[in-house]
Amino acid sequence: KEVNDLSEVRTDLAELLGNALRYLRSATRYVTSNAQNDEHLNGAASHHYLQLFGLVSMGFAWAKIVRASLQLTNAEDSRFAQAKVKTGSFFFKQTLPKSEYHFKVISTSSQVTMDMSNDEFLFV
Repeated sequence: KEVNDLSEVRTDLAELLGNALRYLRSATRYVTSNAQNDEHLNGAASHHYLQLFGLVSMGFAWAKIVRASLQLTNAEDSRFAQAKVKTGSFFFKQTLPKSEYHFKVISTSSQVTMDMSNDEFLFV
């Protein structure tokens, strides 16, 4: 719903939010489908999953802020509204794309995380 509502006023930002939401859904499917066969997957994916979830959550919050700001017509609120739209646009274009990175890390399985033995950590 939020993506559709945003697309009515800013299709460019709605597309970016839609992409991030798809990454989150895909990451969720990946973890739930593979956790039974990979005992370390939940731990290996947890940091990046939480980062991805946080980005999408903030995207939804910024979608509401941008929509509300674009509805402000009072001249006194105009500068404030413009600043909010610009800040939201920055988030969507500069921060939200990190969702792809987090998805890619999540979908690599836990093997790369678990490759090092405990003894090898002594050399780091």
